[in-house]
Amino acid sequence: MKHIRLALLGLTLPLVPIAAMGQRYGDLDYAVNGGSVTITGYSGHGGAVVIPSTIEDLPVTGIGGWAFYDCASLTNVTMDARLASIGAGAFCLCANLASLTIPSDVTSIGDYAFSDCAGLASVAMGSSATNIGEWAFYGCSSLASVTVPNSVTTIGDYAFDECAGLASVTLGSGVLSIGEGAFKNCGSLASLAIPASVTSVGEYAFWQCANLTSVLFLGNAPSADESLFTDVPGATFYYLPGTAGWGSAFWSSARLWNPKAQAAGLRNKQFGFDITGTPGLPILVETSTNLAGGLWAPLQTGTLIGGLLHVSDPGWKNYHARFYRIRWP
Repeated sequence: MKHIRLALLGLTLPLVPIAAMGQRYGDLDYAVNGGSVTITGYSGHGGAVVIPSTIEDLPVTGIGGWAFYDCASLTNVTMDARLASIGAGAFCLCANLASLTIPSDVTSIGDYAFSDCAGLASVAMGSSATNIGEWAFYGCSSLASVTVPNSVTTIGDYAFDECAGLASVTLGSGVLSIGEGAFKNCGSLASLAIPASVTSVGEYAFWQCANLTSVLFLGNAPSADESLFTDVPGATFYYLPGTAGWGSAFWSSARLWNPKAQAAGLRNKQFGFDITGTPGLPILVETSTNLAGGLWAPLQTGTLIGGLLHVSDPGWKNYHARFYRIRWP
């Protein structure tokens, strides 16, 4: 087996194996191991590709390392629900891959798996993934939003580095560590909530996130170093009442996020209420007509100027009952 080293956009990739052709199913190369099949290569013309559920009556459970590497003509991949792993660099440099649904049985997304998939605009991750590898989505400049499922415990180093269009990130409640440079150079990211489960944030995690203005930590202060504040001069870090570890010199600039609703009633013939708290807090107020239904709609976003914001609801008369909640924006 030969190896080559690849460099792209200043990123030096690991040694990439170039394997001899194995067994073939249509345009797919594959290998059988332990009663299951792994896709190891692709020689087709791109477009939409379907990963079969079985080959030789055996389940296809993996896409191997670098299997679709540099397949610029690939536009869509349909994967079977039983797929369990996506290997290192599996779709690296697939520049026209536009959208992707990762099956619910996938537990691991390998290093460099989707690096420099510049056209990748949306990714839906399954509910079983535990690890997002290093550089996994590096350079996915069209990716606008991502939801990391609760099953994920580790976000690897530079996992979303250079995702210039990434404006919305939702992190699951199981994330324990955010790797070095994980969201570096995400210039569209304005705010982020860090789950209570997170115990460590790597160096330069938000480096050069020029538009990042607010980060809320939902749990105790995680392990981090001074690089966390590097090149994010406009960002303010917030923490919740009842959490610990914020008294150290390192976290001295962090601020308490403690909005509270009060003084509800009619004002200028509209129902409204005041929100008080630490000056400068960003908030989102949502409304619902049915607490059991779980459907909430945004009513108002704002900042507690001088520690106060008045919220009014011009449509309050149109509903028999109306509920409100304050959230992180």
